[in-house]
Amino acid sequence: MRYVVILLWICLLPALLFGQRVVSGKSEGKRVKIEPVYEFSKPSRLSVSMRLQDRNEDGLIEAAEPVKLYVYFQNSGEGSAFGIKVERLDTSRNTLICRENIYLSELKAGAERMLVIPLLASEDLRTGIDSLRFSVSEYFGVQPDTSVVYFNSVERLEPDLVCMGVEVLNDAGILRAGETADVKVVLRNLGRSLEGCNYRVSSTDANVLIKYTSEQGKDRLPIGESVSLQFQITSDRQLGVVKDLPVFVAVYSNDVMIRRLRIPLGINEPPVRYAVFPSHPTLENVLRMKTLQDRGMPKSEDILRIPRGKTPNEEAIAIVIGVENYRYLPIAPYACKDAMLMTKYLQYTFGVNRVLTFYDSEVRGDFFEKLFDPVNGKLSKMVKKGKTDVYVYYSGHGVPEKNGEEAYLFPVDGKIMNASSCGYGLSRFYRDLDSLKARNVVVFLDACFMGDTKYSRSYVSRNISGTKGVVVRRIGQAPWHTNRNFFVFTSSRNDQSSLAFDQSGTGLFTYYLALGLKGAADADGDGKITTGELSDYISSRVEEVSRKIRGEQTPQLFGRPDKVLIEYN
Repeated sequence: MRYVVILLWICLLPALLFGQRVVSGKSEGKRVKIEPVYEFSKPSRLSVSMRLQDRNEDGLIEAAEPVKLYVYFQNSGEGSAFGIKVERLDTSRNTLICRENIYLSELKAGAERMLVIPLLASEDLRTGIDSLRFSVSEYFGVQPDTSVVYFNSVERLEPDLVCMGVEVLNDAGILRAGETADVKVVLRNLGRSLEGCNYRVSSTDANVLIKYTSEQGKDRLPIGESVSLQFQITSDRQLGVVKDLPVFVAVYSNDVMIRRLRIPLGINEPPVRYAVFPSHPTLENVLRMKTLQDRGMPKSEDILRIPRGKTPNEEAIAIVIGVENYRYLPIAPYACKDAMLMTKYLQYTFGVNRVLTFYDSEVRGDFFEKLFDPVNGKLSKMVKKGKTDVYVYYSGHGVPEKNGEEAYLFPVDGKIMNASSCGYGLSRFYRDLDSLKARNVVVFLDACFMGDTKYSRSYVSRNISGTKGVVVRRIGQAPWHTNRNFFVFTSSRNDQSSLAFDQSGTGLFTYYLALGLKGAADADGDGKITTGELSDYISSRVEEVSRKIRGEQTPQLFGRPDKVLIEYN
């Protein structure tokens, strides 16, 4: 019997293993929308209210700022309210962007509920009083009034910090050479609100020792608010009387430097008193700040999108110099940014492959002579006579002789009392460039030679050691009279100051130079920009805007107006 059972299992086992058929497949999914079904019992009485809260909690909603919408529901009826929907009525305006639907499935009789909806302010927000309008619906037709939320809106402002004043915390209230003193400086934010702020105080003079001690306030600096910083400073007793110490405070937002301000502090000089300005950021104060910031001036356009010229210039050489943080002179606002910007335009728009750029400490001592000397200078060794195009851009201080006979480009460590030996005279500068016998020479100078610093709201404007008002007479060397391929663009006349353009963080001349090179100067639309077209465009725009800032600035061109500078694809 046992053998029979074993034989039966042997016969059935293959059928069990191989006789089963497995069928696999995949069916297409379908989206099924289930509509809720509610039963009416007793009438509800629904009310809805709303309020907005900006991230800074200052009552001002700034462009691109995250915002919270608080929606409060209350049912004072006898029955539940079902399927409550809140919808925007003015979606086309898109001032505050809502990415979530506002929906509440049920609110029981006598109950209250609050929803928090994240919003984002539009980049195109305008300064003024704005509103949001909502309609509210309920499943059984209970229809409260339309809800309207009003708010103060502020358009996107550029970062704009100013030094409101400095205080030396000793009995005399004055910093003396050889002494150590605590210094308090107050900064105010007139631009957009800043997050994750930190501050670094430093000096470019080895004879000045800075020890940063404290800051008062949060790491967030809303529009209109101020921050008080305190640091300890020790100066060498050999310095004597110094009107402007090279002491700077750098302001960072989320580890990105927003602004670097020179602190108006000297030795044996009374510091700048505190300025008066509204402290609470109401809409009225913001509008006042905006008026101070704009003064009817045009908004800065994007000058960082740099167009490419038609063909690269393989035989060209460009020298770019930006001196901003002078050791013994006041700061030259935005000079380093000017140089960085023009480096890009020379590379991409002019097609120059060899661009040598020098900043601040690189421009010291006999730098100019070593670079431009026509016999032994570095530039002379790179120029092929009659074949090489030479471009030179300079942004920094121009220093005049007190008698008006000469004007100088100035190195970072130059001293006014030794101007003739420290500086590089314009006459020699032009003569040396002309002696290179290059195919073309084009010079751009964003500097004034009246003895004043560029005016900027972000920096304290200073007189350069009593030379303000000096009018430089006609420079002796004028190669453009004899060399038809020699061109000089200057930011102003000899009897004018040059200005900064705080909206773009550059010199006013350099800003419109960049815009012109982007194509705005192509008056006849032929895809080419001549020296005359570029000069006409820069002069007209700078003259117009400078009157709205301070005084008048008239850029000039020396050389023939029909030279084609660049061509576009």
